[in-house]
Amino acid sequence: MANLRFAGQDLDRILEIQRAAELPDAIDHGQVTARWILAQMAAVEDPGLERELLALEEENDAEVQNAIEEFGASELARVGAWSAFVEGYTAWLEARDTQIAPAALAADTARYEKASQQVGAPLVAEFEADLTAVREAAGKEMASIAATSQARTAQARLVLITSVAVAVVVAIALGVVVARRLRSAVLKVRVAISAMARGDFTVAADVASGDEVGQTARSLAVAQESVRGTLGRVASTADIVAASAGELSAANAQVAAGAQETSLQAAAVAASAEQVSRSVQAVAAGSEDGRVDPGDRAERA
Repeated sequence: MANLRFAGQDLDRILEIQRAAELPDAIDHGQVTARWILAQMAAVEDPGLERELLALEEENDAEVQNAIEEFGASELARVGAWSAFVEGYTAWLEARDTQIAPAALAADTARYEKASQQVGAPLVAEFEADLTAVREAAGKEMASIAATSQARTAQARLVLITSVAVAVVVAIALGVVVARRLRSAVLKVRVAISAMARGDFTVAADVASGDEVGQTARSLAVAQESVRGTLGRVASTADIVAASAGELSAANAQVAAGAQETSLQAAAVAASAEQVSRSVQAVAAGSEDGRVDPGDRAERA
């Protein structure tokens, strides 16, 4: 990540230096324009044109000065040739304003030519050489920064590719682990449900995860506990009903035994009644025999 950050900083730095590296061309164009304006001043005699050239010179000087200040604020200004250029160009401006331009405006050709050749030309040659050195130094600096940035970018790209590859491998490994855990959890839930289908509500789905499968397992455990409680209550009720049925059956047996005993007693009473009836009949018959005549008893005898 540090290499990516450095690569981004290098890109910003290259863009800044590239803008600064274009300034020497603007400065060079400005100094050439300044010398052309000066030559035009020496060639014209119309005061109106001279005033226009002076205004153009002032505008051109301001643009060149802005470019010089902007380049001076950049890191390319640390090259030694830049200070030499600024000193040489400042000296030429002073020579122009104090010697060359006054001779041109005075239409003093001899003095203008002398000042231009003896004062201005050496200064121009010197600051142009310095400006050329600044261009070369700026080009080398840009090439160095570009090379460093390319190296960092290549390294950052390698680090990024490696990081992505590692991330993919880790993601796949985590996916496999998660899939295995999920499969194991689902199998536990399935085993518990299969046991419930067979009527066994004691097999628990031991899943401690907090995902949907874990929530399903906990809900299943609650359902199993509820069913076990219901079945327990049903079994208890069945035992009570069975005990009541046994008691009722015993009571029925007792009633049946009592009915049989009552039936036997009734039969005995009936037999006794029949015997009494017979006895009564015998007594009645004896009574009738007492009322018969002796003759009849003799005959019967």
